[in-house]
Amino acid sequence: MLANPYCGSNRTTLAFILAVKQRQGKGEWNRQKRSWGAGLFVLSLALRYDGTEPFSREVDIMGEPVLKTATYQDLLAVPSNRVAEILNGRLVTQPRPAPKHACSSSVLDRKIGSPFHDGDNGGPGGWIILVEPELHLGRQICVPDLAGWRRENMPSLPETAWFETPPDWICEVLSPSAARYDRNEKREIYADFGVSHLWFVDPDIQTLEAFELRDKEWVLIATLCEDAEVAVAPFAPFAAVPFGLGALWAV
Repeated sequence: MLANPYCGSNRTTLAFILAVKQRQGKGEWNRQKRSWGAGLFVLSLALRYDGTEPFSREVDIMGEPVLKTATYQDLLAVPSNRVAEILNGRLVTQPRPAPKHACSSSVLDRKIGSPFHDGDNGGPGGWIILVEPELHLGRQICVPDLAGWRRENMPSLPETAWFETPPDWICEVLSPSAARYDRNEKREIYADFGVSHLWFVDPDIQTLEAFELRDKEWVLIATLCEDAEVAVAPFAPFAAVPFGLGALWAV
């Protein structure tokens, strides 16, 4: 009797099934199916999509893979030391931010949150600025590093653990593992849901890129680097209170 396909490495499971089909006649193949359990068996395969965590796959008894859209329950099952998102039906996870990434994100939150969320330091207020909010944008679930809502667009916080109102501003602090999603799939999702402003902060090369949504397309309106002053219009929406970009790279 051949070994049960539930055992062994994930990479060889499908190859194993196909080999059985090729080597055995119909009668033996049917006996083998009964030994494993008739009908459909489900395998959780550790298949990676460009370095992401696995999304669920079903494999039918004939060895044909069937894609299965990731669910919110799949997202909740991800360990707490990883950031989980669902992008175009796939479960994508990333490790928690590295220290350099976390420093830039925290400093930017203070620089923007104090004048625009709290109204301190001569700031105008009028914004809700949050770190790593869980956004439910249709069937997409995104967790940007920072997001901001004008209070007239979101007068009060939702009762749920997530936000369904698209932000007016999003900032992604880039990392080597997440940049390709931030710059491609997530950027397209943010445009589809009408996010007005998008920033990319890169701690490794010490740059900030600012985009504005115009006619459903992202337009690069400014690129700043090193210790440039983040102040000059049209570097919207935070031109009212300047700050030095170098604070994001300081330790």
